[in-house]
Amino acid sequence: MTGLRLPVFAIFLGVCALIIGAWSLYGGAGFGTTILRVILTLVVLQVGYFLVLLVIGSLPEGEQTSTTETADTHDSPAGAAPETNK
Repeated sequence: MTGLRLPVFAIFLGVCALIIGAWSLYGGAGFGTTILRVILTLVVLQVGYFLVLLVIGSLPEGEQTSTTETADTHDSPAGAAPETNK
């Protein structure tokens, strides 16, 4: 499986929490409101990451290839006539 790995997700989650917290404090929100916004953001992102993992896990094995693996192949679509150079 390629894509977003857990350590990368954790780093992005931390950066997002810092941005939301700084933005809330800069906007004049109270400390409790800022904490609530950060926690709510982290929960929503965590649920989203879990749903992405469920979708990736439910795909058949053949559909889990990355775009870089499929970009290098020059296969014709099924039923296509062979290419002739005249």
